[in-house]
Amino acid sequence: MKRLYAVVLILICLLFTSFTPIKFNKQNVYEITKELSSDRYRGRLAGDKGNKLAEDYIISQFKKKWIKASL
Repeated sequence: MKRLYAVVLILICLLFTSFTPIKFNKQNVYEITKELSSDRYRGRLAGDKGNKLAEDYIISQFKKKWIKASL
């Protein structure tokens, strides 16, 4: 049983060390927050067109950052 715990612990350590850190950019956070709080998204109410627009924007930002980070 101790061997199983050791293997799991090693796998967890390897998992966390395999990720490359992404630098935190205050300006980027500001721009995204400013965009999502704009009138274009109309308050982002559930089921509203503004909510779908915000969802699409967030997905595009994740994809853009994920692709940039993986290169």
